[in-house]
Amino acid sequence: MATLIRTTRLSTFTSPLPEAASLSFNNPSKTHATYPVGSTFTTSRHWHNDHAEHFKVLSGAILVTVNKNSFVVTGAPPAATIPCAARIDAVGLSRAEGSPKLAKGQSKELEKLRAPEDEAEEWRTPADGEKEVFFRNMLSAVSEPRTGIVGEILRPIHMLIIYQGLDTRMVILDMGLRVVMGGEGWLRNNMVGSFGIAGLIGGAFGLKPVSEAYTPGRLISEWGKNRK
Repeated sequence: MATLIRTTRLSTFTSPLPEAASLSFNNPSKTHATYPVGSTFTTSRHWHNDHAEHFKVLSGAILVTVNKNSFVVTGAPPAATIPCAARIDAVGLSRAEGSPKLAKGQSKELEKLRAPEDEAEEWRTPADGEKEVFFRNMLSAVSEPRTGIVGEILRPIHMLIIYQGLDTRMVILDMGLRVVMGGEGWLRNNMVGSFGIAGLIGGAFGLKPVSEAYTPGRLISEWGKNRK
């Protein structure tokens, strides 16, 4: 059985450059995220089957790509809403500048929005607490001090288990399908098989999507009630 570090008392998680980010959970329904200048942090392309995703920029600007459409989100209302099953990727101003996804001349417009850090609030609907559960488990698993070959193998396996178990599907191969890993044929079968194998291996070491070492008891209780 894997011994996990306890992070239940943390309300803020930070990571260093180059992928620097700070995520806090002081608001029970929203995740507060900040990305300093120079950070290459990206959400990576993903989708949610059962949740719509929303975010509001508080300072700076964020380049958002939904399916094949890219646009810049600033602090102007309303909040951006990403529907269920839409493929999304979001990056901060520092990473966005010079991106081929920006319209001609748009990089100069972004410069006017530069702030010490890009700052945003994120939440999901339905508001069942799963976003905080996901981030707490994902960020804790990433920072887990695993060593040796077994440890390095368990890390990505645990990440797969968390992503699959908490309605966050990564786009491994984007072929223009609405949801690649939900498509038909050999690709879907192999991806489902990969997650199944990851679950079996991780299960043997006691790894699961939601760990008591990472998740406060009140949050597990709230999330469990909302899933029923």
